[in-house]
Amino acid sequence: MTTDMFLPLLTLVILSLPLPTNANDNNMSDIWATWSGLIQPLLGLFFVILGLHLLLYSHFATHDLMKRYLRSPVIPGQVLSCEEQYLQQYEISVLYTAMVRQYEDDPRNRFRYPTAKIEKSFLRRFRVSERVERGETVELFLLPETGRSGLLKQIVDETYQNHSHFRSVLILVPGGALLSLLQWLALVRVRAMESMTAWIVFGITLFVILLGSQLYTSSRWLTECQRRFFSAVPVKNTNNNNRNNNSKQEPLLMA
Repeated sequence: MTTDMFLPLLTLVILSLPLPTNANDNNMSDIWATWSGLIQPLLGLFFVILGLHLLLYSHFATHDLMKRYLRSPVIPGQVLSCEEQYLQQYEISVLYTAMVRQYEDDPRNRFRYPTAKIEKSFLRRFRVSERVERGETVELFLLPETGRSGLLKQIVDETYQNHSHFRSVLILVPGGALLSLLQWLALVRVRAMESMTAWIVFGITLFVILLGSQLYTSSRWLTECQRRFFSAVPVKNTNNNNRNNNSKQEPLLMA
C-alpha cells in the first residue's frame, strides 16, 4: 500500500479513536462517538470504493482516450528500423513530424505567445506482430497540439477493442452489489443512532472517501498516460545514430 493510499485509511482510523473530552466539549464528544460507531462500515466502503476505482478508472480512461485518438487526424510516419524480437514480434522505430506549441516548456513565453507553433520531429518505438521494412510509411494517430502522442493506428484499434466496456461489467456488477450492501448496512446503523450528527458524519466521510479515491486514481492515470501514450522523444538531429540512441529511452507499446 502506497503512501497516498495509506493516508486516507489512517485518517479514518484516527478519527474513529475515542479522545478525552472536557465537560464543555459535548458536541465534539458526540462526533467522535458517532465516528467510532460508524468506522466499520466506513472502512468497508473505503476499501470497496478505492478498489473499484483502481480496477476500473484506468480501463474507462483508456477507452475514452482511444476514442479521442480515433477522432484525431492521421499523420504519416517513417520506419527507421525493424528488429525481430521473439515469438514473431518486431520492434520498430518510427519518426514523424508534428506542429506543436513553440513554447510548450516555457510558461512565460507560452502565455505571451499562445498561438506560436513550430514543426518538430518525434521518435517512438513500438512492438508489432508483423515485419515492417525500413523506410516504409505507416499511419499514426496524433492528438491535437500534443506532439508526443503519436500512436500507430494498429495499436489504437487493438487497445480500443481490449478496453471495451463488456469486460468492465464483470467487475462492476459484483463490485456495485457489494458497495450497495455495505452502504445499506451503514445506513441501517446511521438510522439506529437516531441523530442528525450521525447523518452529517456519514455524509461528510463518504464524500471524502469518494473524492480521495477519485483524486488518487486520476493522478495514477495521468502518470500512466504520460508514460504509455505521450512519451515520444523529440529529435533535433536526424542522423541514424542519434535516432537509435533516443529510441532506447522509449517505452515499448505492444500491438
